[in-house]
Amino acid sequence: MSKTKFISIMLLVAIIGSVVLSCKSKFNKSFSLSINSTNPYDIKFFYDQLTKDSTQNFYFMESSWYFDQSLDGEYRGEDDIEYEVDSLMLPVDSSHFSDVTTNERETYVVVSRYFEPEGKEIQAIKDYVAQGNIAFVSSFFIGTEFKDSLLYFVDNDFARSSFPPFLMPDTLRVNWLGDSTVTPFLYPGHVPIVPALDSATLFSDTKGYRVSSFDTLMLDDRKLPIILRLNVGKGRLYLCSNPIVLSNYFLLHKENYRLANLLYEELELANRNLLWDKYYNSLSKKRNEADSESQLWKIINQYPGFKWAFYTLLVGALLYFMMYSRRIVQEVPILPKNKNNAKAYIRTLAGVYWQRGDDNSIAHKLFHQFYEYLYMQHQINASEVKEENIDRICSKIGKSPEAFRNVLNALQDYNGSKKINKEQLNRYYKYLSIFYQS
Repeated sequence: MSKTKFISIMLLVAIIGSVVLSCKSKFNKSFSLSINSTNPYDIKFFYDQLTKDSTQNFYFMESSWYFDQSLDGEYRGEDDIEYEVDSLMLPVDSSHFSDVTTNERETYVVVSRYFEPEGKEIQAIKDYVAQGNIAFVSSFFIGTEFKDSLLYFVDNDFARSSFPPFLMPDTLRVNWLGDSTVTPFLYPGHVPIVPALDSATLFSDTKGYRVSSFDTLMLDDRKLPIILRLNVGKGRLYLCSNPIVLSNYFLLHKENYRLANLLYEELELANRNLLWDKYYNSLSKKRNEADSESQLWKIINQYPGFKWAFYTLLVGALLYFMMYSRRIVQEVPILPKNKNNAKAYIRTLAGVYWQRGDDNSIAHKLFHQFYEYLYMQHQINASEVKEENIDRICSKIGKSPEAFRNVLNALQDYNGSKKINKEQLNRYYKYLSIFYQS
């Protein structure tokens, strides 16, 4: 295997391993604000708590706020009208107002990434609330125009927020300010950096559907308001700048579910129809997708000639690397010459018999070496090696008669055995070693 292939395989294994480990251990910090998802920062639990016990009618709002004021008391959207707040605005659809009249009080709830109504939309929302309805707006970014139509915000240094918001690892602590009690809630997770609702005052002109009074319903540990309650005409409008307090993770932490119960009572859902807004969340999704597009990619797509030049550059670069990789000649490794090592060769051959378990051949070699030793060193033939010649031979070669006799006994044992075992072979080797060393 070449070095390049090995490195490629190792990188692939590392990438797959990191993906698998991240899927198992990584905390999901996505912000879809879906009513069907159980992800930590989605709002399925909050949505279920608001809808499961309601005995009133339930509606989904799927279009922009744009009302025809000529209708006596009935607030319906105008068909076939498209009010372009921006390029992402959808056509107005009035189907969700078909059964709603002023005799049925409503609570309008919207939880979205961005909430930026403009112009006639803002006036329609204020008119809707002033008739005695309730509106609860929770968003990471509440439009400046909408906020400025309600209250005067002195501090606008941090008026804009990106999505998703920056999450600072910390414990989020909030306090619910009820009529007479303060109820604390907290969870160990992340504190989002979002625009604050502080430095707000009433306008001096209170004519029309303006805010007559407002108070703070929820504070964080820095004493900054998270939820404001505004009185508009006969109704109430709530602004929430931190939707994380409505998330699954927050409300399901210990006894934080009580916050959902408090909001249920505050919004009077036991006695009102619920109008849940799907339009602005879907609109903010499209906006977020558009905002996530990089500036370079926007420039490339803006000019057709530039776009085709960019694609041609990518294809050309790919072809260049493909052709260049084929031209690269891999180096042929130079192998060292084999050394003629006679001792290693003999040692290797000698080990073959032992590995195969051929004990008879090994014993034959041992005794053949014994006869060669007598003949080559002392000119004693094999026919002379007998019991009666032990003393004469030992005196000639200077070896111990007892050691020589043991070798002869081993030789007779070998000749009398058809197949020897490891024990016999070890004994032969022992006697021969003693003989050579005596």
